[in-house]
Amino acid sequence: MRLTHLTLHNFRCFKRLSISFEESIVVIEGSNGAGKSSIGEALYYACYLKSFRTHRADDIAHHETNYFFIELDGITHEGDLYTIHVGFEEGNKKIKVNHTLITTYKELMDYYQVIMVSEHDMRLIQEGPDERRSWVNQLCILRDPSIVETLRLQKHIIAQRTQLLMTHQGGGEYYEVWSQQLWENSQTIRNARSISLALLEQEIAALIHEYALTIPSITFTYKARGGSEAPFQSFWAHYQKTTLQSEIAQRRTLFGAHLDDIIINWGGQNARLYASRGQQKLILLLIKCAMVRVLKANYSTVQPTLLFILDDFITDLDQTVSAALLTVIQGLGCNVLITCPLFDAVVVSGTHQRITLPIL
Repeated sequence: MRLTHLTLHNFRCFKRLSISFEESIVVIEGSNGAGKSSIGEALYYACYLKSFRTHRADDIAHHETNYFFIELDGITHEGDLYTIHVGFEEGNKKIKVNHTLITTYKELMDYYQVIMVSEHDMRLIQEGPDERRSWVNQLCILRDPSIVETLRLQKHIIAQRTQLLMTHQGGGEYYEVWSQQLWENSQTIRNARSISLALLEQEIAALIHEYALTIPSITFTYKARGGSEAPFQSFWAHYQKTTLQSEIAQRRTLFGAHLDDIIINWGGQNARLYASRGQQKLILLLIKCAMVRVLKANYSTVQPTLLFILDDFITDLDQTVSAALLTVIQGLGCNVLITCPLFDAVVVSGTHQRITLPIL
């Protein structure tokens, strides 16, 4: 349940980097440009097989190369050693666990999971529905990796419906078949999302109560974009009368879980509109802490290493608020990695490790 070592080759600014993690809580300090966020990005990539900073894996490789690899070593809950190797070369990813190629996402999730907080995550509150759908899908995947196949199927169904629309076949028999598949698929996704959000609300409320935080409630409102009526035939009869012609005219799907949104509420009001930037950062941190608790409660016989990464996120918060949040983070009972550009600005009580990076 603990990371012990990280090795990077040709990752971002690092031709090679080797770090030993001696404690469960690690603080990495260093000036801007030292590579702190790149370390957090590598640890994130090893879990999700993608970056939170770019959609192109080619951009991650050191400027002198076109490949990189990440290697993690850790100790399981039972005390066994494990190794995760993630490589990228010539457009292909190769993932190994204990030197064996894996074929399912679950094989990776059984060993290693990450929850990260960085400035990029502010998009969850400040930007559009895509960000919130991606975030809640991520939580669903961490809770149950099999949902990955449901999400992949959704993309396939939408592509098939779009193809029929583009060839002027919208409204035909095949179109109804694909519409029913999208409706059923959306119901599965919405159910998984709703369960995850309900659990998240419970844990956020518990954190606010346990740490006596004098803040408004943080809740979620799920906004389904069509296709929520049951059964399908009832939905389809209504859809044909109200929306189908618009869909045919626009040649794009106008219902389904891929269009839904989640409103994040702060004291009953939309946080995007009514919470200040400082309040939005507090909301985001509590959401991410609650995600850790949801995942820990979800573990049964398999208990992966759970890493909470805080990437240069609390230095501009009020000192009292930062101290309270650090107390919450330390109480999560998981691996914690905190990066900070200000030396000794992060005050952590108890046993922890500090690493100082030189300027590259």
